[in-house]
Amino acid sequence: MKKIYSLMMMLAMMAAALGFTACGSSSDSDDEGGGDTSMLVGTWEIVQDVTYFEGKPKYYECYGAYWVFTNNTITIHDKEDLMDGQTVNYTLRGDKLVVAGMESDTVVELTSTTLVLRSVEIMNSYTILTFKKR
Repeated sequence: MKKIYSLMMMLAMMAAALGFTACGSSSDSDDEGGGDTSMLVGTWEIVQDVTYFEGKPKYYECYGAYWVFTNNTITIHDKEDLMDGQTVNYTLRGDKLVVAGMESDTVVELTSTTLVLRSVEIMNSYTILTFKKR
């Protein structure tokens, strides 16, 4: 189910990106709206993974997946994720985490030890990931 959800999420993000490719103004800047990423830098281990479908939660086993953030890149280490092992650029725009140029998650909470992300809702389904900093 998680692989299917990841595939659906990736396809939806690609479709959304295609819709916006010709809509930017000539004054757009790659770093426009970029936020301070210093609190994200480090290694974050997933400690809770909950997917909500029509308001009903389903808890997934946390199996050692983690994300590594630098000042401008993210590497996801998660065998269940299509981006496993890939390093891509990211930015923060307000409370939105923009990965590889596509808005992917909303930062619900960010402290020195805790990161909570909420995925974009697709077909009445979204995921809340809770991380602890290593």
